Amino acid sequence: METFELKYVHQTSDAILVHDDSQQEDLWIPKSQIEYDFEEIDLASPGDIIELNIPEWLAEDKGLL
Repeated sequence: METFELKYVHQTSDAILVHDDSQQEDLWIPKSQIEYDFEEIDLASPGDIIELNIPEWLAEDKGLL
C-alpha cells in the first residue's frame, strides 16, 4: 500500500472521486480496493485534502506512481 494525499471531489457508495494535481485530472478510486478513514471521507468537502492508502498496482494503473 502507498499513501497518497489527494483532493476530494465526490463519492458514491462504490468509489471516491479525487483530483490529482500532478496529472491535472479527476480519478475514480474504488473503495473496495483501498484503505481510508471513513469519517474523514464522510466529512470531506470538495477541495479538501484526504489521505488514501492505495495498493501499488492500482496506483500504477491510475498513473499515481
